[in-house]
Amino acid sequence: MIKDNDAIVTSRGRRQKWIDFKNIHDDWNFGDPRIREIQNTSCTYIWSRIGEQLCQNFGNGMKFVKQNSPLPTNHFIFLLDHSGSMNQTSSISKNITRQRKLTPWEHLLKAVREFIQIRIQNEHHTDQLTFIVFGRRAKRVYDREKIDHIDVDRLNMSMSTCGKSTNFNAVFNKLIETLDEIRHDPMCNNFRQIIIFLTDGEPYFYPTSELECLSMHYKSMIAHFWIMGLGNYNKKMLHKISEDMQGQLMDIKESEDLIEAYSEIANES
Repeated sequence: MIKDNDAIVTSRGRRQKWIDFKNIHDDWNFGDPRIREIQNTSCTYIWSRIGEQLCQNFGNGMKFVKQNSPLPTNHFIFLLDHSGSMNQTSSISKNITRQRKLTPWEHLLKAVREFIQIRIQNEHHTDQLTFIVFGRRAKRVYDREKIDHIDVDRLNMSMSTCGKSTNFNAVFNKLIETLDEIRHDPMCNNFRQIIIFLTDGEPYFYPTSELECLSMHYKSMIAHFWIMGLGNYNKKMLHKISEDMQGQLMDIKESEDLIEAYSEIANES
């Protein structure tokens, strides 16, 4: 998918940014629902008022519609690190009290709840969510579930389910499996995938083959790829993932900051 700052070459051989090209051709429909609202002319308003009556009057099987193509459905795919380090109280916390510190995983679940609440408050009721939890293994907990049907407590699971170590190959293989199912499902043609990958880990191997597969076969399905590194993560590896997937890396110092990070994505997407 072309991003606003990507360079393009026009039919006349002129190089310019995609955002500039769209601004020049502001009467074109590039599939952005916000632009559709701007392009909602008086003709559209008149049709909404008299179109149904005209269709009934002239008959011939004409069906009254206001919009031929459906608006895109935001499909958020959460890749959540459930390894041993995420389930231990550690230095990734700034609150020094006598109360029990929350683990990074518990802070993460609070952030996910906040994300869902913001999306619902902003009336994004058509959002669908998929959750892939990973450690040594990866498990898909929710698959394309409506946002108001999500029970975050279901993400709490035993350490034995995914294992204590960190395996990026497993989680990205599960992501490929998920995207492949979407690509072959006609009901998902209008899906707009937003990937949110969170880890604090130090995996043994870089997921080279998995990222090559994602980049080669599924990149056009992904509208945005967020990479979140928490605490003392492998910065070099996450920077490379961000570059390979043309994503956006967020450096999160402390677990308490997860709510702010997820809230930012909820409001931007």
